[in-house]
Amino acid sequence: MAGTVTLDERSREGPWDEMIGRAAGSYRIVRLLGKGGMGAVYLARHPGIGSQVAVKFLHPRFCGDRGHVERFFNEARSVNLIGHENIVKTLDFATTPEGRYYFVMEYLTGASLASLALPVPLAVAGPILLQVCRALQAAHERQIVHRDLKPDNVFLISQMGKKNFVKLVDFGIAKLSDPQGGAGLTEAGTLIGTPEYMSPEQAAGRVGEVGRRSDVYSLGVLMYQLATGRVPFRGASTAQTLVAHMQQAPVPPREIDPSIPAGYEAVILKALQKEKKDRWQSMGELGDAIAGCLRELGLSAELPAADPEPLPRPAAEMPPTDPKARGVPLTGTYLGDREPVRARWDRLADWAFAPSRRVRTLALVIACVAVIVFAVRPARKQVEAPPPPAPRPAPVTVQPPPAPKIEAPPAVPQKPAPVVVHKQKPPRAPPPKAPAPGPLTAADAAKAARANGPAAKARAEMEAAAAKSAKDDADAPRLPPGVKLFVVSDPLGASVTAAWNGKSAGGQTPVVFRVRRGAHVTVTFARPGYAVEVREVDAAKAQAIAVELKASP
Repeated sequence: MAGTVTLDERSREGPWDEMIGRAAGSYRIVRLLGKGGMGAVYLARHPGIGSQVAVKFLHPRFCGDRGHVERFFNEARSVNLIGHENIVKTLDFATTPEGRYYFVMEYLTGASLASLALPVPLAVAGPILLQVCRALQAAHERQIVHRDLKPDNVFLISQMGKKNFVKLVDFGIAKLSDPQGGAGLTEAGTLIGTPEYMSPEQAAGRVGEVGRRSDVYSLGVLMYQLATGRVPFRGASTAQTLVAHMQQAPVPPREIDPSIPAGYEAVILKALQKEKKDRWQSMGELGDAIAGCLRELGLSAELPAADPEPLPRPAAEMPPTDPKARGVPLTGTYLGDREPVRARWDRLADWAFAPSRRVRTLALVIACVAVIVFAVRPARKQVEAPPPPAPRPAPVTVQPPPAPKIEAPPAVPQKPAPVVVHKQKPPRAPPPKAPAPGPLTAADAAKAARANGPAAKARAEMEAAAAKSAKDDADAPRLPPGVKLFVVSDPLGASVTAAWNGKSAGGQTPVVFRVRRGAHVTVTFARPGYAVEVREVDAAKAQAIAVELKASP
């Protein structure tokens, strides 16, 4: 896998990954070692015998892509085909029940070549470069080209009492050449590799020309960096770096550091030739040239002795932040360091959208959404339906209150009124009975007032007011209850504010305002850089208001 990021010890003690504690074949995941664009590498341990391995997982989003899966399998197969002691070993290739592809490699304890302080003396760099030459020569003999040689992919470990033992890693973009001339996995014109270490043919995208001498050029860049402390070409952008590989000549190493041996400088510059025919024609030739330089200078090609390993400290001397001192297990789930809710969701998503069940999961989600929509739709219609119009109230007849009882004032001595004697007339027949009195008009009230005095006048005025109110209710057009919808749309997505009867609402279009029929609505459209538009609307019926904002002068 190209571009793998190696984590330091502090980063590995951060929030735990959701893969921690899960099984990968016979091994159980312990911690994250590094991650890249296509997946991640984990440390795993056998629960029975305690052996440790490195497990590289392909990211779930690539597990359904045949091209990415073939490239991932290509890395495991190419490493297994070479079988060299200076190349990391592949032990297994399988798939998890959730459909994630992974392969198991030997676990390396050490550091990459990038960890060395630059520049590196030839006495130290020489034995390392000879091992790289032998490993790549073995790969080329099996028609495998690495194509991404750089310090991060040269791992240094201690083995058999020697340090700086080389293990080449990351064959994720390796090219398996077909002896019969078949094409590899990479399409023509594809740019693959790290720009600072690309050969000119790689930089130009000529994939068909990439071969063993491309690895020779990349190793020449690595040698130049170890000798001078910098790469030969590094532009302000990736494009400038690629053009420099294709067109510019490198600065001779001795102009940067005169202490570099002249013979070693000649070996480096020949490896960095633009034309493939002018470079070293194989890793064997390059390795012989490096060995010759070491002999001329009286330097040993043997690896130095490994440093003695420090004795483990007692538990009492461990700092409190050390997981072992806290009693935190390296395997299993430590709730203080991981996010359990998020990890469960991620694990459920990986399981649900695995290639084997992706279609079924999507079908189930669509079915659930459809059921919810059809279940909510009738209820929503029932809630939004306007209530039926209320029956028209019957005219109200106001019964006047009984006339108050007026107590006679105390007797005051007055002059006796004169007595008038009238002539008695014969009795008349009783008048016919009148119908029940209805609501009185203003004229009737005045007539009754003249006939019956102050109490009757007050009663007549109350009945007249009630009659007028009933008549006004009967004659005025009745407004139906409920609300009307105003759908406001604007192609520019302006901010909309509406106001009616002392109320206001606003939002981004499209906006639905619910107001009472007959209300007067003022709608304002505003957007930075455009003139404000104002619409005055009488809510007599449902309508859509569409405006086209004009740019401000």
